[in-house]
Amino acid sequence: MESYPKPHPLNLELLREDLGSVMRALIYKVEREFPKPLAHLSGLREYILVCLLGGENTYRTIKYIAADTPADPTRRWSYMLAIPPLNRTILDAIFNLVYLFEDLETRFRWFKKAGWREKVEDCHRYVRAYSAFAEWAEYLTLLKQSVDQAKTLCEITPEEEAADPKSIDRWPNPGSMPNFRVKAGQLTQALEYLQYLNDWFYKDASQLSHLSFSGMEKVGAFILNEMLPEDMQNQIDAQAEERLRSVNLGHTLTLILSLFSEAENHFRFGLNERLRYLWSVLAVHTPETKEVYDKRYAALLTY
Repeated sequence: MESYPKPHPLNLELLREDLGSVMRALIYKVEREFPKPLAHLSGLREYILVCLLGGENTYRTIKYIAADTPADPTRRWSYMLAIPPLNRTILDAIFNLVYLFEDLETRFRWFKKAGWREKVEDCHRYVRAYSAFAEWAEYLTLLKQSVDQAKTLCEITPEEEAADPKSIDRWPNPGSMPNFRVKAGQLTQALEYLQYLNDWFYKDASQLSHLSFSGMEKVGAFILNEMLPEDMQNQIDAQAEERLRSVNLGHTLTLILSLFSEAENHFRFGLNERLRYLWSVLAVHTPETKEVYDKRYAALLTY
């Protein structure tokens, strides 16, 4: 953190309307102009909407936490320490969309089947652990019904239902996606990007979320400052606080642009120039923004 370049102040008001309007426009495009050739993939449009709407909601939450205006006496500076775990939520959506879009039909069917496997395994585990307790009976009955209902949505065949659920591969987590069943030296450009995100964004956000030793080392002083008597607080250097704010918020803006740029690149709704403009505005604030743009979106959004 100490070696991080001096941050440029981030003026959220400069971006608020443009970023908010392009996010909303893309969400409406997915909702109302979803490609007809993909209509046979039941649940796909809804899942992409969940990723985009969830990302937008997380962005708005972070924007409020990190804002200087309007003045709010209940907004504490330390709330910004919650931004990295929230950023990880946006990252999860990016990982899933990038991975899905590389082979959309095959992987979305797998995504749903893997979800069904997880529901079956959860149901079996809960039944084994809690079926002896009468107070769990109603919940377990409803859980079994939800597993049955999911068979149609997840397109489970009679053969798959009769087989061991483990015959269906689990959906990989972000850390394992880049290398899941990929031979050494055969990463695609999309998987290389996921590896980059994992190395430079996801691991860091996870450390802070889990409060591992590395995470504690990065934010421990800021958190412990809250325990001091009021007249002893704010001893942390103001520049360090602003640097932490700018780094975390810069990551948020970079990631939300990445999420919406992935959807625009795949569906080609014609919003690419508006996204390119936002990338160019943000690139002057943090080195990661320009690096991510140059690495992936300068090419993907040029059409």
